[in-house]
Amino acid sequence: MRLIITLISLFVIIFPAKALRGDSSYMKALQRLDQLEGEEFREMVDSIYLSLDAKSDYRLKVDVTRQLSKITSQRDEIAHIRSLTYLVIYSDTACPELFDEAYRLAKKNYLLREMDYVEDRRSRFYLSQKRYDSAMVHILRMRDIYRPGGNSEVYRNILNLLGDVYYSAHLYNQAELVYLDLYKQYKDDDHWSYWRPYVIMNNLGQIGIKTSNYAKALQWFHLSLAKAQTELHTPDRDNILAYIHIKIAETFLAMGDQDQAILHFEEAAQFPPQHLFEDVQQELVFLKSQLRFVQGYYAEALLLAKSLQPGDPIIYSHYRFIPEIYKLLSEIYEKIGEPDLSLHNMKTYAQIVDSLENEGYITSSMILLAENDHELTRNKLMYERHLTRVLWIGLIILMLGLFIILFLYRRIYLSKLVLVRKSMTPNWRQEDESFSDNTPLELSEKEILEQKDLVRRLQDLMEMQKIYLNQRLTINETAQLLSSNRTYLSRAINNILKTTFPTFINELRIREAIMLITKGFIVNRTQEALAQKSGFANRTVFISVFKKHTGVTPSFFIANYRQQKSESEKENPT
Repeated sequence: MRLIITLISLFVIIFPAKALRGDSSYMKALQRLDQLEGEEFREMVDSIYLSLDAKSDYRLKVDVTRQLSKITSQRDEIAHIRSLTYLVIYSDTACPELFDEAYRLAKKNYLLREMDYVEDRRSRFYLSQKRYDSAMVHILRMRDIYRPGGNSEVYRNILNLLGDVYYSAHLYNQAELVYLDLYKQYKDDDHWSYWRPYVIMNNLGQIGIKTSNYAKALQWFHLSLAKAQTELHTPDRDNILAYIHIKIAETFLAMGDQDQAILHFEEAAQFPPQHLFEDVQQELVFLKSQLRFVQGYYAEALLLAKSLQPGDPIIYSHYRFIPEIYKLLSEIYEKIGEPDLSLHNMKTYAQIVDSLENEGYITSSMILLAENDHELTRNKLMYERHLTRVLWIGLIILMLGLFIILFLYRRIYLSKLVLVRKSMTPNWRQEDESFSDNTPLELSEKEILEQKDLVRRLQDLMEMQKIYLNQRLTINETAQLLSSNRTYLSRAINNILKTTFPTFINELRIREAIMLITKGFIVNRTQEALAQKSGFANRTVFISVFKKHTGVTPSFFIANYRQQKSESEKENPT
């Protein structure tokens, strides 16, 4: 493809246009480009190409396009996007691959509008070449990019192209559905000051003619005419009104109503020719030829019909009256007594009709196949996007879950460190003022004082003699050492310390274990030895009680104590 593009560019440079067929205005416009830069240069290029569209001289279009393409290829690649598309459209040998190069340049410069422009021109080119399946591919691609809303006219243009593909391939039911949708949009917006709604109504009328539903055709054409006469005030108003009158006349002619056909023909003929586009002028000549034929003016009808015969295959690449022109010529020659010419033209008509019918069947199938393939591809893409979305959501949920777990673990870890520090606090003994005031109401003040005194003596006993280190210590032995009894001691511990004797003893043992750890006892010894040294009968009970009182295991406590000690030594090396 790149080789083809290079060859075409060389051809444009080596063989410039010769005097542009005498049109000095284009020579001046091209020369003026030398004085412009940037946006002004691009706007001038656009204006030259737009003016070319209105010209009827095809050779002039080819010459100007070649010259202008040569300039843009050297000066501005954004302006060259338009040149590449016009090189395909106005050329002796069209090269659709240039659309790919134009699209690449638009995409390279992130120009969405130009990308849409290239796809639009490419679709219309394939339509003109009757390559409807290729046109369908690009139209459906544009339709997926632009959804309803936003720039609605861009989306409506795409729908219009889609309807034109269906219509050109004789898929009238599908075309009618698209056109009706477009008509409803303009009706809902009450937007009649634009040319497109009239094209839509006229297309719906054309479908009526093609399907021999003349009443429906007249309904749409009259609606289009009434709206255009009252609502349309654009420069192309005369052209649109003339075309509608031509189509109404054509419908009446098909119905056999010559008077109404002539009436609307005369309405169309009164508009200045310079206000009519080339295709509408051709329509007017063809209709006049038909009318002169049914009126019996065969010589005049023949001259008009022959003026519309295809000549230059390039100029007539968009010709509108094949095969109808051959049928009309056959009928005229029959009336003027030229049976051989009549038969020749009828054969040509029949051959073209058969060819078009066969082509139509193939084209319709190809369009439906292209549409089906596009839908399958689109569904597959949507599934892949959905799957990707699900995977991303799953990954986000997983990451969020991990973050929450790490966050909770961090909080638990920090809370355990706090417990470790609290457990290392040496002030384990409760003073008088810290004794609970929530003593039972049935106790007298004397009993409360006696119980507090007993608890104080219990704490002194534990501090002085550390009898809690005795693994077989009982409450009875302890009560005897305090000259009390089991019941009274248990009640005092419950009322004053709000705990039980076993819990009180285990707390002292745990504090003993913590003290041993801080003094290095565990460096060369096992947890079993630590448990026994602290007054516990075995390691299992020690671990359970340690975790209950501190919130962490002995292993966690030991590891974090060492870490804390190491950090402290680094901060205070002395």
